[in-house]
Amino acid sequence: MSFFTSVAEIDQMLAGLPPFDRATHSKVAVRKSQFTKPQGSFGKLEDIAIWMAGWQRTEQPAIRHGQCRVFAGNHGVVAQSISPFPAEVKAQMEDNAK
Repeated sequence: MSFFTSVAEIDQMLAGLPPFDRATHSKVAVRKSQFTKPQGSFGKLEDIAIWMAGWQRTEQPAIRHGQCRVFAGNHGVVAQSISPFPAEVKAQMEDNAK
């Protein structure tokens, strides 16, 4: 498990991703519209699959090693009385989630 401590680290990780292929993205979007099913019946999954096709540069994208990233931040919500918990508790909650 890795943790980012700055936006610069996230930017660096994103810079290493493969370039997006609009041609593949378009081909998959057209092909998807020809499936025998109601339009949009797979919800967001369709959009994600089409995006992944362009990102992976293949008409049959796949998830081989899935990961989920969780981002947490204070953003001043404690000072504005939006959060019922003090900032120290939020930091403890983040530590417990690791």
